[in-house]
Amino acid sequence: MLKEQNENINSLEKSLQNQDKKLNELDKLQKLNKEKSNLDFKDQKKIEDFINRQKNQEEMMKEFTKKLSENLEEFNPKDKDKNKEELLRRLDEAEKQSKKNEDLLKELEELSKKLDKNKLFEKADKLKQNSKNQSKNLEQLVELTKRFYVEKKAEQIADKLNELGSKKKN
Repeated sequence: MLKEQNENINSLEKSLQNQDKKLNELDKLQKLNKEKSNLDFKDQKKIEDFINRQKNQEEMMKEFTKKLSENLEEFNPKDKDKNKEELLRRLDEAEKQSKKNEDLLKELEELSKKLDKNKLFEKADKLKQNSKNQSKNLEQLVELTKRFYVEKKAEQIADKLNELGSKKKN
């Protein structure tokens, strides 16, 4: 279970790195907006591609947070652990933020079809801010989750050593 959780954490970290690349891409699109008075078909296509890639990114991040949450809930389900509860609460918040970003992406998609340049980039800026916040929160969450599992692994090792020590005495 710890190994699976480690894989999920690593996948989420990669996804966060991809998110940074997407935000840089959005910056380029916003610069393009400022340079041109009207968006042509090629620009429109770039925006649509960005929105689609961002949707896929949101889905992946949502899936990883869901897996992290499930693994945490399965990890010693009888134990009441404050750290575990806090991680689950923050994962839930991350899921809610992801839903907000999905809604913003839908709005962006509609605005891009309507060719409403001003509102489109206004919403894109909002998405960018939300994504940055979400990335920061998820990075903190990854670190907290790593720390939680390291502590649990240390507890398991200590328990095994105590058990071996008891057997050795007998």
